[in-house]
Amino acid sequence: MAMIDCFLSIGDIFRMTGKFKSASENYSSAMDLTKGLKEKVTYADAMVGKGLSVRALGHWKDALSLFSKAKKIYEHEGDRQGIAFVSWAEGGGLRIKGDITGAIESFRKSFEMFSKIDQKPGEGYSLCGLGGTCRVAGLFKDSLRYYTSANWLFSGLKDTFGTAYSHCGIGNALRMMNDYKGALKHFRNA
Repeated sequence: MAMIDCFLSIGDIFRMTGKFKSASENYSSAMDLTKGLKEKVTYADAMVGKGLSVRALGHWKDALSLFSKAKKIYEHEGDRQGIAFVSWAEGGGLRIKGDITGAIESFRKSFEMFSKIDQKPGEGYSLCGLGGTCRVAGLFKDSLRYYTSANWLFSGLKDTFGTAYSHCGIGNALRMMNDYKGALKHFRNA
């Protein structure tokens, strides 16, 4: 299990630093090692990591396939946090695909599930997903509302990245509403 954890951690680091091909390779190694074990949730975790990596490389079809397979495992195992996380990941994949309605639905499901299990960071990132997707849909007031809620949540958690991310989203929503002064203020905060 220690080797699997190492591959997952290395994959996470590569993914977070933008080295998506290397991340994907490490998640694949984790998947290979878990195949013979009864670590179904760990296998699903590796699939989601790989899906996020290939999504970042522009392969949204492959990502959505991995997310779907992982979701079935999480549902079978009753892993509510896994279902919430993969719903968030799926929302991003659907947004890239151009399925805005589906993306909003996935982000809402993710937000609701993270709320039920009291996972505040997950709630915040789901709100950011909703904010960005609403902006793409032309729902600028909704975008601003979601990003503002995320900003409030992340600020309370003292989550630097989430706070910066939500400030950027607020800035983009304001920019789309022709409030350039407000947008620049939030971009500077970000």
